[in-house]
Amino acid sequence: MMMTEINFSGLSENQLLAFGKIFFERTFVLYQLFSKENNFGNSDKLLAFVKDIVFSFGKTTSISEEQVSSLLILSPDADDFSIFETAQTIDVCSIVFELLNFTDKDGEHIINISNLCKDIIYKYVVHKSKGSITDSDVYQSNEMQREKEMQQIIINDIQNNSVKKEYQNILNI
Repeated sequence: MMMTEINFSGLSENQLLAFGKIFFERTFVLYQLFSKENNFGNSDKLLAFVKDIVFSFGKTTSISEEQVSSLLILSPDADDFSIFETAQTIDVCSIVFELLNFTDKDGEHIINISNLCKDIIYKYVVHKSKGSITDSDVYQSNEMQREKEMQQIIINDIQNNSVKKEYQNILNI
C-alpha cells in the first residue's frame, strides 16, 4: 500500500496528531454506518477509545495489551462479513490502531493514516467501477485526486494554524 505523496515534513508531533484526529473523524462515519447496519461494534466505544488516546498523548510512550484487545473487539473480521463496507471499516479501525501506536511519536504512523484514507478511496473507486478499472486509472480518478488535495490542504492549514471551522471541534475532542 505504498502511496504517500503528501508532504508531512515540518509538522510537529501535535500537528501530526491533529492530522490523525481529523482523518479519523472524516472516516468515522463509515464505522458508524457499518456498526448500525450490521449490528456490530460500538461507535461510542470507538470514539471514546480515540478520545483516550488523544488525552493521553505525550503522557505515555507505550500501548498496553488491554488497549490492543479493546480495539480488536471493535474491529470487524473480514471473514465474518461479505459486504464491501467491511474492508473500509477495517481501515477505519486501522486508523485508530495507528493513532494508538503514535504514542511512540513516530511520524510513520501518521503517514499510514494518510495511506489508509487513500486506500478507502481506492476501494470505493474499484467498487464503483465493479472492478473494471486499472490501478493507474484509480490513482488518476477524480476521487483520488480530491483526497490527495484535501490531505495537503489540511496539512497546510494545520501548519498555518488556520484549520477550518468544521475541523475545530475535531481538534478539541
